Amino acid sequence: MIIDQIQLAGDEAYLAAPGGLDLAAGPVPATGRLNIPGVVEQGGMRTLPEGMRLEMAGLHLVVESDALAELLARQSDLLFTIDIRKEMFPALFRDPFGHRVHRVGGREDFRRGEPRGIEVMEVDGVATLVSVKPQCDWSSAIYRFPRPITVVAAAWDLAASRLTDPDTFHYALGLDVWRPGQSLSSVPDSHDLAPDLTPAEARVWEPAPGRPPIGDVAAYRIRFKAEVAADAYLFERHPTMRGSLGRPLLRAIHLLEPVPHAHAFYSLGELLTRASDKLVVEADGGPPRRLTATLPLPAVLEEGEGIELTLHDDRLTRFEARLDAMLSLRPPVAEIGT
Repeated sequence: MIIDQIQLAGDEAYLAAPGGLDLAAGPVPATGRLNIPGVVEQGGMRTLPEGMRLEMAGLHLVVESDALAELLARQSDLLFTIDIRKEMFPALFRDPFGHRVHRVGGREDFRRGEPRGIEVMEVDGVATLVSVKPQCDWSSAIYRFPRPITVVAAAWDLAASRLTDPDTFHYALGLDVWRPGQSLSSVPDSHDLAPDLTPAEARVWEPAPGRPPIGDVAAYRIRFKAEVAADAYLFERHPTMRGSLGRPLLRAIHLLEPVPHAHAFYSLGELLTRASDKLVVEADGGPPRRLTATLPLPAVLEEGEGIELTLHDDRLTRFEARLDAMLSLRPPVAEIGT
């Protein structure tokens, strides 16, 4: 199948609101969303369907306002925001420009922990916790933050494929949390990220609907345990190792912390600082009323991913956002039963 790639053009290249391409034409906040035929609603955002890929280079913005000079200075409230939905980890969709990732993994992190019935080995060149007994567990070292954080999601990597027989092993993953001022020798708050999962299930944790994230985290520790029913084929040279080499299990865990968004703009001055091309237009010798800017925004959007721009300030009389992007189509193969 030939992949058809075109430069996004026409109205389809604009992030459009229900009122049209001018996001300032209606009441604010006004959200401009993907205007490409075929996009689907997912996760509260218009996202690309299977077989569609968008390679973005940036956004071309046209801004008009009678208070343009005033809006060059930082405002107390948001001017506009750009949100991107990306699959940061398998089955976990978040905005990479608004989250920091804390990763526990690698030989040093694993060796600092407390293992029972489990060993640290390099499997396919990656440090991995490998079971050497049917029942095993591992606790990480305690990691302290310079200031409290909030954990809004987690994802982890297992060495086993999701196609692995679910009966080969079960595992659980937990997070122990200490609050500010709490002694690390005291009993932490425990959160079950994965109470009892098989390798076939999604390897992500997010708060249940209506439940808050894990906030006010001053220090944390990862807990992992597994019950292995069948070893895996594993070729390694360990002259001092006795007994079975077991099954490769955990490779890393990632905790997501929300941070101030890189694409949250409080002034047009912030936009001009980030823009690669900009032009301020003056009309008839009076104060400037129009600004054009190109905001570099390299990103690749695929199935389930999307972008939207939300305008928050009603002093803008015109606001257009045009994508500089290439659109690729690769129709998926239709499987028809006989």
